[in-house]
Amino acid sequence: FTQPSSSGTVSLAIINDRAVIYNGQHWYQYQRNEGLQGLAADADVMQGRDNTLSLQPQTLGDTLFLIANPDGMLQKLVLQQGRLRVVAQQGFNDYINAVTTNGTAWVHTRNESITHDGKVRIKAYNLTDVVTGPEGNQWYSSLREGLMVNRRSFAWKLIQFPIDADDYVRSLDVNGGY
Repeated sequence: FTQPSSSGTVSLAIINDRAVIYNGQHWYQYQRNEGLQGLAADADVMQGRDNTLSLQPQTLGDTLFLIANPDGMLQKLVLQQGRLRVVAQQGFNDYINAVTTNGTAWVHTRNESITHDGKVRIKAYNLTDVVTGPEGNQWYSSLREGLMVNRRSFAWKLIQFPIDADDYVRSLDVNGGY
């Protein structure tokens, strides 16, 4: 058992069968059968000297996301052979609100949200999350605008009903009212 420092947990993320924990100074990992243990980090993992570091709670595959503010730096980390390793680093020159995953990773800054592959950009909303609901609607959490939704549009389709030419139909419900 490792006794963490008295500063407590600053941020944590769950990856595979373990929790990765950062307390502002040191890294730890927790596994159910092994308990809390110190975790080694490569020298190029950011340190919180002039920035506040935050390990983002959402992961994508085997990738953890570490942000540094106010500098707006993002590091993508992986846990390999018991060490945290940096696999990519990117500067955004803006305060990073969060990194979230919705099938792909999103980086949300004050002025822009962008997918990690750079294919989708949303500007000027100060977003903190993007989520796709079960009906396909995309929901956006904005510090500037509140909760927003982009409803999935359904394609129109022509439904042929077995009615006679002299039948009069006033109302028709074919899909549970939708």
